[in-house]
Amino acid sequence: MNSGRSMGHHENHAASPNAPRSRSRRGYEKMGTGSEPAHANLVKTASSEAPVPILSQPRKERNENSVASPRDRRRGAVLIVILVCFTVAAAIFALVARQAIVARRAAEKQFWIAQAQWVAEASLERAAARLAADASYAGETWTIPAAELSGEDGAVARIRVEGVADRPNRRLVRVEADYPNAPVHRSRWATQVMIDRPAPPAKKDAQKKS
Repeated sequence: MNSGRSMGHHENHAASPNAPRSRSRRGYEKMGTGSEPAHANLVKTASSEAPVPILSQPRKERNENSVASPRDRRRGAVLIVILVCFTVAAAIFALVARQAIVARRAAEKQFWIAQAQWVAEASLERAAARLAADASYAGETWTIPAAELSGEDGAVARIRVEGVADRPNRRLVRVEADYPNAPVHRSRWATQVMIDRPAPPAKKDAQKKS
């Protein structure tokens, strides 16, 4: 009996100082997932994850963004087609505008030539009339205003009268007509003609012989 009491007393004496420790262990077992405490499980969970490199996530994002979706590809194709059409249209417009400018200049040039030719013919008629009225007529510079030509530009004609050897009644008339009357942009028409001046009447010679 004494031995039984002493054993029971020994168990109570041994259990009393360790009771709080057994309770704390049981508490850890309830909070944890196994026989280990909860804080050990948390540490293990945190330490089990592999460290993430700083550049791994941006590289993954760049790789994902670099792959274009079908919608983006369609938009890119549409933009390329629009740019090509715009370039072709601009080239055609420039070509048509250039041809229009060339055609306008050619028509303007033909008009200038026709006007210069007309001024030259009128200058020859003017020189013939002057020679008929005055045998000493040697030419002139005839300036024609734009109002007389029914246009925006005037004209100028240079008339020269030269004698012919062995032909006292014949004159060589040279004409250079410019239209418009401008120093650079103009058309020139040059022509010449032989004009026979009428012989003077022989009344005085007949009177002297008589």
